[in-house]
Amino acid sequence: MRRIISNTEYYLGSLLILSVLAIFAYAINSEVVRYVIGLLYLLLVLKFGSDRFRAGKGLPSKCRRNYQGYIEVHVENDCDKKIENLFRIICEVIEIGKNEQKDVLIDSWLISKKNIEKYLGESVEFVPFSFIQRLSNKMHRIMFKAKRGSNIEPYRCIIKTSLVSKEQMIRVQNIITQIDLRRNRIG
Repeated sequence: MRRIISNTEYYLGSLLILSVLAIFAYAINSEVVRYVIGLLYLLLVLKFGSDRFRAGKGLPSKCRRNYQGYIEVHVENDCDKKIENLFRIICEVIEIGKNEQKDVLIDSWLISKKNIEKYLGESVEFVPFSFIQRLSNKMHRIMFKAKRGSNIEPYRCIIKTSLVSKEQMIRVQNIITQIDLRRNRIG
């Protein structure tokens, strides 16, 4: 199974390495090494900061292009625990991914593995989390109340946009419509 690394993991991993180097520099008491590490930290922050704006151009809110060539979807906190909002954004990103010939990377806890596989079929491939992403997920469960009540185990999947058929997209659109109709009847 291949290892997929998200932008968050790149950022946190780089900061972790720089922190270890900074501790080492202070331990050996070298001014030059301290300045080099400070400069590397500044460059890293500027690079990731500029990537946030550049990599998200033309995508829905909080979605961005990955260094490995994927489009990442990070919208669960904006979805307000509503699956239809997540599906709308996923459909939009799948269309963009088809146009750009890129696959979609999703780390999700809003919809179960079984359901996403049911709706998108063979175009979905599940990949394991790295240590940094597992740690980040645990921290998010503590920080965000919306994730605390969820019984769904978080997972990472790649949606291969070249394998997503028109019928699957129509099925997902129908599901969104059904959920909206149910909510309107109740509300």
